[in-house]
Amino acid sequence: MMADAVEASSRVLSDPTPARILALVDKIINHIYLDGQLDECELTLKDISEIKKRFTYILTGIFHKRIDYPGFDFGNVHIYKEPSKIEKHRPEEVGKGAH
Repeated sequence: MMADAVEASSRVLSDPTPARILALVDKIINHIYLDGQLDECELTLKDISEIKKRFTYILTGIFHKRIDYPGFDFGNVHIYKEPSKIEKHRPEEVGKGAH
């Protein structure tokens, strides 16, 4: 229940930074706790704190930013920027072998 609520709400975050993810997880889990949805389970406050940490860690990993790769424009898959350093120094004979 907690995982589903946190995961679903994280998908609507604009610019999901680690701080925003942490605040969202904290808000969702606290709401579930204060609403009494955990009253009949045997989770301690320490357990709930650990669950929050794990959810934050996982979601931060899912939504982390990637670095730009040289030679590619992933915003438009049909646009080629420039060859990478490796491709610039390739001999012209590569690929012209015996068939």
